[in-house]
Amino acid sequence: SPAVYHAVEAKQYSTELLASVLALLLYVRLPARPGARALLGWGLAGALLLWFSYSAVFALAGTGLAAGLGALRRGGWRRSLPYALPAALWLCSFAAVYALFLGRYQDSRWLTVFFEKVYSAYMPLPPSSAEDLTWFLHKVNALIKHPLGQKMRFTGSLSFLFVQFRLMSLLLLGTGLVFMPRKDFQKYLVLVFPILLTLLASGLQLYPFHERFVLFLAPMFLLLIGYGAQVLQEVFPEKLPVKLAVSLLLLAAPVWNAISEIRNTDNFYKKEANREALLYINEQFKAGDVVYVYWNMWHAYEYYKEAYKLKFTAVEGKDLKESSGNQHEYLQNLSPAFNQFQGKKRLWFLYHTHVRNNIGGFVGQPAWYFDKAFVPGLTLEATFSKMGAKQQEQFEEKETVVSLFQLNP
Repeated sequence: SPAVYHAVEAKQYSTELLASVLALLLYVRLPARPGARALLGWGLAGALLLWFSYSAVFALAGTGLAAGLGALRRGGWRRSLPYALPAALWLCSFAAVYALFLGRYQDSRWLTVFFEKVYSAYMPLPPSSAEDLTWFLHKVNALIKHPLGQKMRFTGSLSFLFVQFRLMSLLLLGTGLVFMPRKDFQKYLVLVFPILLTLLASGLQLYPFHERFVLFLAPMFLLLIGYGAQVLQEVFPEKLPVKLAVSLLLLAAPVWNAISEIRNTDNFYKKEANREALLYINEQFKAGDVVYVYWNMWHAYEYYKEAYKLKFTAVEGKDLKESSGNQHEYLQNLSPAFNQFQGKKRLWFLYHTHVRNNIGGFVGQPAWYFDKAFVPGLTLEATFSKMGAKQQEQFEEKETVVSLFQLNP
């Protein structure tokens, strides 16, 4: 499910899994003793790959480092020096990508703080406490869910039992990490180096180690899990159907999740209800109504206004929290927009109960807005009621809320 979800996104994540697979394929097709032509082709192909996936730099650097160290071990510096050619091409290509695109976001410190506070996306470097060590346990468990999709989304009395299917993946991953270097150290480095480089970048707070950002590492983890399954199979007698049992256990979670999503689209991975909420308003909207969209849903309104040709034009709720010292002042700053309700019969109010942070805003600032007792949008419902508006009905789905108020004539 995570792979499908990101593949259809209109973002760079849509190509990152493919780019990672291609980076591994480029390495596999490299001759054992590549000449200048093969290394040049490897370098050019990898350089092109970086324009379709930022994270490909970790996959390319990892495979290149493994290949270069392998050559160094087999034949010394003379054997490994030619690998500087593809490395130089990748470096130049990435420098161009950075200058044209990534370098523009050097002032995005707010985003670094967001991933650090909300998702603990940066590896403790160096780990200095027991709490720091639990970071690794948490991330390994998170990887099983996303991007590997090995956590069964099951509800009911047996949910705890079925969720434990992920333990098989964890066991096989650990087995692969322990036993693969004994079998083929070179291939082991090819799979592990991209992971280690990503962790290092995370520790330096240069790259978040979290969900969509590590989607490109899925092939590396899956191959390690696959090797762990191979080792497990070899331990047991051939007459036992170990291969079948392990295959079924590994397929159980993704197959169950896929069937669940097909049967009920509300179970789609990270499903939101933005479209449903706006179409609900559009269907019920009448002449004399007014729609007020809270700032944390304005982006959705702007998109669906154009995509679905919504028949209403909403009043924009501005994000004024940073210019407000407290909740009372915040409501006062928002109130001028309420003048547009005058002469209207009904008010439609759209907001999201979870989203508190806007682009460019720091998590936790201002403190009063991030207080758990303050629910974005809910306070305005009380404000509208105090103004004499009477709430008639409400649509609420996946943290998206639409409230309808009857306004005083």
